[in-house]
Amino acid sequence: MAGAARKAQILIYRLYLQGAAVERATKRVDAAKSALPQSEAQNRRAAEELKTYEEMRNSLDDAARRKQLQDVIPRFKTNLEASLAEQQELQTKEIALEEELRIEQAKFDRLQGELERLDKALEISETDPRKRER
Repeated sequence: MAGAARKAQILIYRLYLQGAAVERATKRVDAAKSALPQSEAQNRRAAEELKTYEEMRNSLDDAARRKQLQDVIPRFKTNLEASLAEQQELQTKEIALEEELRIEQAKFDRLQGELERLDKALEISETDPRKRER
């Protein structure tokens, strides 16, 4: 019975450590999930701004002003493309972090199951006189 108690202590400690790992993974997922909508909103604003500049360029009669916009628009497109690539990276990162969280949670659940089985085994050995140590 002392061996089982020792094993229970080890399992409890491992469960505590794994719970902390799950908590850290959860925080990383939450951070990634909060960054994505910000990136999406920024990209929508940038796309709208680019569209506005393109429409202004196409409707201007002033050649000098049109030339100014013509020079600025490629930079806006480049920035938008970079931002869209960053958004894609955020989505990929979020998926990877969610998978990591599932793995950590599965480890936690496995340890919790082991502890519950050990607890039941100890309970049975305490109530069954044939399994008690003498």
